[in-house]
Amino acid sequence: MSNKAQSLISKAAQNNIRMAIVPVDCLSNIKDDITEITHKYTLNDFQNWIINESYVLDIPELDFTPKSIVIIVWRMKMANVVFHYKGKAIQSNIDDAYMYSTEEELIETLFKEEGLHLKDYFWLPLKRLANRAGLVEYGRNNITYSEDWGSLIRIKGYFSDIEPEDWQWREVKNMELCSSCGACVKNCPTGALRNDSFIVETDKCISLYNEIGSKPLPEWIPKTAHCRLVDCMKCQEVCPKNKEILRNISETIVFSEDEAETILAGSDYKSFPEEIKEKLKFFNSQFFNIDFIPQNLRALLENPNN
Repeated sequence: MSNKAQSLISKAAQNNIRMAIVPVDCLSNIKDDITEITHKYTLNDFQNWIINESYVLDIPELDFTPKSIVIIVWRMKMANVVFHYKGKAIQSNIDDAYMYSTEEELIETLFKEEGLHLKDYFWLPLKRLANRAGLVEYGRNNITYSEDWGSLIRIKGYFSDIEPEDWQWREVKNMELCSSCGACVKNCPTGALRNDSFIVETDKCISLYNEIGSKPLPEWIPKTAHCRLVDCMKCQEVCPKNKEILRNISETIVFSEDEAETILAGSDYKSFPEEIKEKLKFFNSQFFNIDFIPQNLRALLENPNN
């Protein structure tokens, strides 16, 4: 590996970021992988939309000549959250998946200082790239896991003009544990996971619906299934790879009854008082529509198990 590439990977590791740099031509392997999946499995409309209309599977025209794809993985920041409402204390957790992170800023700065280009693409097939590059393994829930960080990670990919050398590229790897565990399949409240496949039935997954703030949540989703302000952690919270990580979340954010009522009455994130926005800092994103918060909080509070 070139000194420059090795230096950047080492600097990333010193900041708790795992990085891989692979030749840009590897994207054609990913394209072949995706094509094989479409032939092997019957996919729903959402999955076909991702593959056919969203995924970046060809090298784009850029203002520099891309030589590599840079993939970074880092640990997600999480906090426990407690909502006081009608005399009850409802507990959940939140993460920073919507937030531009200091890790991203650091990597972009490191490459800029070396006179290198980086161009991020949200719709690169990040999980598959990170898996083939040796950074993660697939769980049965089609979520990726990275060593001692479990599935509580974030992945980002860039096109770059750095020269890759001594790079790793392997066959797709699934976690061995998943062949005998099955905890995630049993704990999925809507039956979106299967014992015979690592392909998720996304049209049954809560996460597909509770990120869309402009539409009501489907009535077929059980009230007992709503457990977070966004996404669903049911399959991840029972995974043995996440047990200790979730147990050791140190930050707790508490919302009073008045604050909960204010959120429920809000029409969108921008309407919240600054004090509430600060508590919802993990959702402070310029890239995503986060107007789902009032709707999803209502569903969380209406969960009879809470």
